[in-house]
Amino acid sequence: MARKPLFWILFVVLSAAALAFAIPNFSKSFAVISLDLRMSRAAAIAGARDLARSHHIGPEGAQREAAEFSVDDTVKTFMELEGGGADAFRSMLRDHLYDAYTWKVRLFREGEAREAAIRFRPDGRPYGFVDHLREDAPGPSLPADAARAIAETTAARDWGLDLKPFDPSPPSTERRPGGRADHTFVYQRRDASAGEGVYRVRLVVCGDRLTELTHFLLVPEAFSRTYEKMRSANDAIGFAALVLIVVLYLIGGCVVGAFLLMRKRRYSTTGRWRGWPTTRRNPEAPSWPARR
Repeated sequence: MARKPLFWILFVVLSAAALAFAIPNFSKSFAVISLDLRMSRAAAIAGARDLARSHHIGPEGAQREAAEFSVDDTVKTFMELEGGGADAFRSMLRDHLYDAYTWKVRLFREGEAREAAIRFRPDGRPYGFVDHLREDAPGPSLPADAARAIAETTAARDWGLDLKPFDPSPPSTERRPGGRADHTFVYQRRDASAGEGVYRVRLVVCGDRLTELTHFLLVPEAFSRTYEKMRSANDAIGFAALVLIVVLYLIGGCVVGAFLLMRKRRYSTTGRWRGWPTTRRNPEAPSWPARR
């Protein structure tokens, strides 16, 4: 069949039609994102160590670090499905409403509970941090108003956070075993939204110092449950496909293939291949003397 000209003519026509359909529709099926990626892994680690040293974040003299460049898959899926599509996702990244692609650098020491995680935007600007303190670490117990003033002043001075487009929410306070009071302040952006999702910033003050600044997009809880079901279904489909491939390979490729070869007398159970031309020794070739 492959030797007939009609087969190749149909093959070329179908390939050209598929290419003509894929080129204009590729960006609709797979969102093409343009990132201004100026920071490398080494630069991210060096920048995180400089910030940790200047702002006293993380354990003193952190011996180890881990860095990764990743995307917030939940937000990306939400924006593409319910937040306005790929165009809305690109607009969100362009306007820096929420940077879903970030460098995350973790600074830690072996055997120590305190560690830090610092995030950077793709262009290298700091985008937030989390300083994990021990629950029994000492610290003062400040009132919420004093802690809020520390959070807003430190975030604006050290991290360039502009809270003018945000509205504050009521704070939450947690008392630690050592007497320290940890205050959490959440701010919601009022001039932009992503469908039913809202842009927020979380500031945490442990004792008298800012220990967290996190940007995030709060997606609806209903979508989070749906997304978890989607991921579970995709994992199940992937596992089923893997099992099917293995079964088809073992049964179709090995068992059936061996059976067909045996029927054509190309293979025997003794391991000798049949039907193939054998190489005979040239009687005129010189013979080597036997080893004694």
